Amino acid sequence: MHQSQYFWTPGSTRSPSPGTPLVWTHRYSELATFAMVAVPGEFTTMAGRRLRESVARAAAEEGEEMNVVIAGLSNTYTHYITTHEEYQKQRYEAASTIYGPHTLSAYLQQYEVLVQAMLKGEDLPKGPPPPNLSDQEISFVPGVVMDNHPAGSQFGDCVQQPLDAAPGQRVTASFVSGHLRNNLMLEDTFMTVERFENDDWVVVAGDSDWETLLEWHRTNVILGESEVTLSWDIPSDAVEGVYRFGHKGYYHTIIRGNFFYEGWSNEFTVGENARNMKLPLKNDATLARKPWDSISTFFGLNM
Repeated sequence: MHQSQYFWTPGSTRSPSPGTPLVWTHRYSELATFAMVAVPGEFTTMAGRRLRESVARAAAEEGEEMNVVIAGLSNTYTHYITTHEEYQKQRYEAASTIYGPHTLSAYLQQYEVLVQAMLKGEDLPKGPPPPNLSDQEISFVPGVVMDNHPAGSQFGDCVQQPLDAAPGQRVTASFVSGHLRNNLMLEDTFMTVERFENDDWVVVAGDSDWETLLEWHRTNVILGESEVTLSWDIPSDAVEGVYRFGHKGYYHTIIRGNFFYEGWSNEFTVGENARNMKLPLKNDATLARKPWDSISTFFGLNM
């Protein structure tokens, strides 16, 4: 049998960060007779069967009959997990079982402990938290050099106002923006669709909703000017009334870093009275690109 040769042993890598996870997160949940085993890796078919049997057997020892389901790739990622026998063959999955031939045995032991502790109502030590390596990440994506707004405008200004529209139609607006990579707004939204209600503006949709679309593009790569085009496909059950778009984000300066900005469009009406108006069905951001955009795209300058 051909012996596989090692090209790289990630477990021995420690700089700039560990090549493999040093702390695993294991999770086990029960609902009546349903048990979900959340595993941080990819189990082969046979390894998964043995884990299910091990969990069911541990529950049976405590007088419970459980239907066990494995939820793979949960929390962290520890690559593949094979059986001891599969590991000896060193095919793809086995060669990617980075913690060695007894990885599955370690998982079986850990989940048996979790199952029995849960059924007995026992508390287990939490163990060490996973390390925060966010400040050690290496990125090959170039950073944002700077953002500028066009003369006579400010960040957050709406340069293409929305028109009145009816349910089932698309309404759009464009704003002067900074680069979206300045802050990914993971716990927030770059855009809002707001309805005026009881003397206040209520957010009815954001950039994570199916009916919204946000398109960003550089309008001047040399000066660092950008625009975002916000689109909202009005749901058929949308409440008639007065609406507006909102956009917020961060712009980047060379010396002082990132700064927050926000702005709103003019108000527009959503209602059946607007259905017969001649409205644009689609606003393609590529139509608003300037002639030099093709050159900047070719050289990758619009990143």
